[in-house]
Amino acid sequence: MIRKAQYNICLILFLTLSSITLAKPTIIHNIKGYSLTQDSKVQFQAIAFENDMILKTGNYELLTELFPDSEIIDGQGKTMLPALQDSMVHLQRPIQDKLMLDLSHTKSKQEVLNTIKKHAKEYPDDKWIKGFGWDYTQWKNKSLPTSKDLDDLEIKKNIYLLSKDYRVVWLNKFAINKTRIMSLRDSPFDGLVLVDEQKKHTGIYVDSAINYIEDNLQHYRHEDFYVSLLASLDKLSSNGLGTIVESEIEFKPLNIIKSFLRQNKLPVRVNSSILYSDHKFKWSMKYTPYHDEQMHFHAHDIKYILKDRFQAKGYNLPPRPDNNHNIIVKMIEDNLENSWQASFQISNDKELADALNILNNVEIGDRNIRNKLEFSKTFTTKQFPKQKNPLVLAMQPEMILKTLKTNQSGKLSGWQNLQNKNIKLVVGSNYPYSDSINPFAGLHKLVNPTQSSEKLSRVQALSLYTLNSAYANRQENYLGSLEADKLADFILIDNDYFEVKSSEIKNINVLETWVGGRKVFDSSEETDPTLEK
Repeated sequence: MIRKAQYNICLILFLTLSSITLAKPTIIHNIKGYSLTQDSKVQFQAIAFENDMILKTGNYELLTELFPDSEIIDGQGKTMLPALQDSMVHLQRPIQDKLMLDLSHTKSKQEVLNTIKKHAKEYPDDKWIKGFGWDYTQWKNKSLPTSKDLDDLEIKKNIYLLSKDYRVVWLNKFAINKTRIMSLRDSPFDGLVLVDEQKKHTGIYVDSAINYIEDNLQHYRHEDFYVSLLASLDKLSSNGLGTIVESEIEFKPLNIIKSFLRQNKLPVRVNSSILYSDHKFKWSMKYTPYHDEQMHFHAHDIKYILKDRFQAKGYNLPPRPDNNHNIIVKMIEDNLENSWQASFQISNDKELADALNILNNVEIGDRNIRNKLEFSKTFTTKQFPKQKNPLVLAMQPEMILKTLKTNQSGKLSGWQNLQNKNIKLVVGSNYPYSDSINPFAGLHKLVNPTQSSEKLSRVQALSLYTLNSAYANRQENYLGSLEADKLADFILIDNDYFEVKSSEIKNINVLETWVGGRKVFDSSEETDPTLEK
């Protein structure tokens, strides 16, 4: 028996080693290939890669001489670019919205209540009623509702209603009891539990307090979220994206992404920022920073919430305790031990000033850290002093153009101004809250500004989706360009990005997307190609 077991082990080792040695390089030729340096483009006619790494780019005859046993693929004259990257997407919340009752059409509290009552009659077997989109700032009296408003409907179901801006939840008494939110005696960090004069919960919960509720929600099946998330990731790959940054991820979706990775179902590379305000943040920290060896999934950014984000426009909410910037600096520095990067969402001038002050007081030493600001408002380059530490700005294309508007003095362009201040720009679509996820629509805007903004060259625009994005994710040694010893992430498109009329850039179509040497999207196939290795 021992000898037989030894034989089986030897056989498995032989087969494993054989499969490794039998792996052949692949050469794709007859292409118009482009890669980038910081200042220019590099052209090639063929690319050779093995497993997930690029061996060499260049002339087809030379590559076949260097790698004679390769599998040969005719690119049929298509254009090849590095796979593009989107530095700001939001997959988690919109998927949840699809499974909820839409209240965005309501104009008053009574309309909300009538919609809830009608829904309860139509779906008597549902234990939960979950809706989204209500906005009390549009109501006539502009006053916050309470759980009593829902309780008076006498519907014996758990009711959970999320506001239009995703920052306020309105619960009835059944949902309050079901979620055990009553265990919170005080407002959590970056959140509010609204109470009445008797210190009783009013049924209104804000920002991070929502996380304590959602932990016990049963408003949709786990498999529904799983399927919808995978479909969204597939859509990203079909648009030529090889890497995305999930702007705010919580503990449960984080684990679903990991499950995709284990099942080899992850069609794009995912870099995730975890929310410091998530009440399961400590659990997320326990299992992160996470770096997949094949670089398909990374969780190495922490998103901190500044005070002013809490004071949403139009909300007459009690002020929360002031954020102590020194405390945030200390938290960021403590997390540097595990190479955590920091990011902030910026929506007004004060938040920008506060974030810059905090980050310039952080001592990163010689660590490879690229902290980031995500913008929902436009700024000018004059608002940014020279940075002590590297800084990344993530913006939508139209915001980038306004930010880069040439200084009136004409002494220095906005692009060069930011470069000189130790700042790099990256493009974030803000999908799905934006017009399009299509990066070629973004490239079109950057190259064809509609207003008197600074016009970017095609190399500069493409670098925002490739080299700069790879830098922001600390992956510039592996991604962002097509050259030897980098990962084989590339796309094939139906027109030459560098030669097509600038007015036609938005009409470029993605034909194939390859991530790590695997074809993850093929427009010629009726269904998505298999992701199995």
